[in-house]
Amino acid sequence: MTGPRPTLLMTRPAPASERFVQALNPALRGWLRVIVAPLTEIAAVPASADTTGIRGVIFSSANGVRMAAAAGIGAGLPAFCVGAATTRAAQQAGWHARQAGDDAQTLIDALLRDPPEAPLIHLHGVHSRGAVAETLTRHGVPTTGRVLYDQRHVPLSPDACAVLDGGQIVIAPLFSPRSAQAFRKALTGTAPVCAIAISAATAREMDGLDRVTVLTSPSPDAEAMRKLVENQVKQTCRVEGGPTPQ
Repeated sequence: MTGPRPTLLMTRPAPASERFVQALNPALRGWLRVIVAPLTEIAAVPASADTTGIRGVIFSSANGVRMAAAAGIGAGLPAFCVGAATTRAAQQAGWHARQAGDDAQTLIDALLRDPPEAPLIHLHGVHSRGAVAETLTRHGVPTTGRVLYDQRHVPLSPDACAVLDGGQIVIAPLFSPRSAQAFRKALTGTAPVCAIAISAATAREMDGLDRVTVLTSPSPDAEAMRKLVENQVKQTCRVEGGPTPQ
């Protein structure tokens, strides 16, 4: 591409952002300026490693997997996971893991439809959506929750602020309502932004912003988000007059 390149602004913690970027079509990555500027940092929270009597664990994020593995919590137990990436992380860390849903609600529905041996424990962050443990317990699958990490907000990097104050389009994948809230608060400057939201709830956090176009993923997973990003890159390159990426 001969003209200015669109920017892909990744605001997830660096490991997750880098995995997402590496999963993009290699031919398209070269058409992007990629900036990894996390809006959150993951910090461990002291937690008991005792899982006496627990028959299975629930993971709703790869961060929960990483923190549980580091703390030696729940090793060897069956793991019921949200999303393919979390499931892969749990399998790689040694759990007998299966994907039980694409989000908290579909995981709850699956575990209520075919209840596993219980009690279960949901290992999660301070900010967790879906009331997984409470809902499962209320409907007959005893489940407790245990906080393993905090997701702390951090400011956008100077590079990210600079592109947001420029004139070229910024493509910003947003993977949760909370990350969308943080991005909205950090959003300054004049650049046109295409926010790609993983869910309708995430998209709603970006309502009412004149310079922001919002696209909502058809399913709440990284693969659907990847396809939306790739399609937006192709469209942006055509509009800006560059050759069409293959």
